Amino acid sequence: MPGKEELPDTLKRSPKKAQRTWVKAHDAAVEQYGEGERAHRTAFAALKHSFEKVEDHWEAKDEKGPSDPRSTKTTAQAARGEGETFGGVDYYGSTRNELYERAKKLGVEGRSKMSKRELARAIADNRASPVRRRGRTCPACVLPSVVRLARTRREPCAGAPVAAARSTRAFATARGARRHSG
Repeated sequence: MPGKEELPDTLKRSPKKAQRTWVKAHDAAVEQYGEGERAHRTAFAALKHSFEKVEDHWEAKDEKGPSDPRSTKTTAQAARGEGETFGGVDYYGSTRNELYERAKKLGVEGRSKMSKRELARAIADNRASPVRRRGRTCPACVLPSVVRLARTRREPCAGAPVAAARSTRAFATARGARRHSG
């Protein structure tokens, strides 16, 4: 099976059923659309109907169905960015209290005042990196961050104090859009 060689790391740490679901959907999508991003997107869309991303792996959901507004869209609509996604968090299949408890385990700050949508977003953002789960943040702007080695270009964020700018670590957001020193 060609899809088995392209299995993402998060799926390698997941149950065999999740792996089979992804591989079967991926292979069918490759036959229909050809190899590439669309085949991967289709495979993840199929996976998200039965599984939910929990930390760094996928777990079976209690009930099958779409997990977020984007997963109710067609693959083409999702590719255009229509509908919000929560990075595998089961938004429709979880109550606010369940999402609150997950956010509590991850150490999400301000969770008590968050709506269900905000909690799902915070969980997805917070677990994007194993470093984040250890609670490292940029002290100047209190944004969850991924720690980068001091060798990266250092630019303190706008609110960073001078002492933080001299730190030995550079911080970057999960997407790498901004670099902080802290």
